[in-house]
Amino acid sequence: MQGFTLSTGAKLEVTESSFAEAYALEKALISSVKETNLSGLQVKKDVFDMDVDVLLKSVLVMATSPEVERCLFKCFERATYDGVKISRGLFDDPKIGLQIREDFHEICLKVAEVNCLPFLKRIFSVLKTFLQTLNATLKPKSESDSPSS
Repeated sequence: MQGFTLSTGAKLEVTESSFAEAYALEKALISSVKETNLSGLQVKKDVFDMDVDVLLKSVLVMATSPEVERCLFKCFERATYDGVKISRGLFDDPKIGLQIREDFHEICLKVAEVNCLPFLKRIFSVLKTFLQTLNATLKPKSESDSPSS
């Protein structure tokens, strides 16, 4: 379980969902981002140097995806907000409904982080190694045999 203090001061606790639920969320997020034209997005060392327009479009596509929403709410079942289990009904609760609505997007990000980061944490280094190996394997024989200058 991971605990967070949200920007409003509310306490969020998130327990990892099952493999199937977390993986479904990861796939839904990736699938929704594929709908966005990411051609203008260049990965930078500092996220603040990235094209905000492209990032915003990606976030909006994810935020409006019914599949992402379904998967998030499934993962919400293993999270609490100020000690109360998160459900759709909590957002209409007369006592904390308005407060939790203020925190909704932050909750979504934290739940996605807890559940998807384990899948994504090493993917880029693994892909880089794979591509380097593939490149070395596919390099024409004449290039690899030629003496270095």
